[in-house]
Amino acid sequence: MAGQEGENPGAIPEGDPRVITYWTTERMENAIPADNVEDPQQEINNAVSQMETEEQNPEVVSQEETNESGEEYTPQTLTQEADEPETTAESVDPVLPEQKDARNGMQLQGASKVTNFSHTNGKIFYTDASDGKNYVCSGAAINTPTKRTVVTAGHCVHGGKNKTWHRNIVFVPGYNRGVRPHGTFSAQYLRVANDWVQYGQPTGGTGDSYKHDVAFIKTNTNEKGQLLVNMVGGHGLNVDRSPIFESTVFAYPGNKESGTVMHACWGNTHTIRITPYYFPTLSGCEFAGGSSGGPWLADYNNATGLGKVQSVTSFATNNNTSVSGAIFDRPVWDIYQKAAKD
Repeated sequence: MAGQEGENPGAIPEGDPRVITYWTTERMENAIPADNVEDPQQEINNAVSQMETEEQNPEVVSQEETNESGEEYTPQTLTQEADEPETTAESVDPVLPEQKDARNGMQLQGASKVTNFSHTNGKIFYTDASDGKNYVCSGAAINTPTKRTVVTAGHCVHGGKNKTWHRNIVFVPGYNRGVRPHGTFSAQYLRVANDWVQYGQPTGGTGDSYKHDVAFIKTNTNEKGQLLVNMVGGHGLNVDRSPIFESTVFAYPGNKESGTVMHACWGNTHTIRITPYYFPTLSGCEFAGGSSGGPWLADYNNATGLGKVQSVTSFATNNNTSVSGAIFDRPVWDIYQKAAKD
């Protein structure tokens, strides 16, 4: 199945309970962190090396490092230069959950910029149809009228060129050390960019392979019949903005506490060029596999834990010391608009 949209194989209204049952605690703990796409072209390394001397390393912190109470939480393409004018910017506002909790609406005390690890963010688990193994990515709930939508990387739902859709896809918001504080939301409908389906590949690709490494997932309700965004809130969305912006990135990198705890990294992005596109890049995060699909938030508000998704983690360079994100432009907006109506 190819194109901008596709149904999750076997999906039925409000979910197939077999998918929820499949994801036992043991399977989640043993899921393999999905690798960030690595070093698409050698020119990336050269570009990053030149820029790192000019950029300040971002700050990185984990959810548990900022929890002073000691409790464990349970939670169209930019081919132009960055300084050229924006022409088709679109935006969606974030939304709070119906009932606020300590991770949505209360700022924990501390000097860190990020002390609110919102349960809007979470982990995506799936079975790769190519090898039958279980993997894990990051993702986030995003505001749509249906209150059911998740944003993540394209390679977290589809294998890319000459491959097919993943299976057993679920989203667990606020995942923390095996605990699912809001239950499990299985995928009902998937949308991914044509570019990823036609050109996407894990290594050695071109700019066309990675510019739209993004997907939207319509979820079923959880085990209690609750809608995702009503439970955990939803980030907003920015498209056709400059790739250089103040970004706050959330993810579950497998190289930090085995990917069991949410981490955040923030700073000012720069760009790297994979002909002919310029990709937003953040140096110093050291986010390895498992961080793919994590949201890059503009206008982040620590009091609510919400922001506007302006990219998602796609690929890593320089041994994961830098991460780069997909380009959120007009085609991404068009896919979002369709996903918002699913």
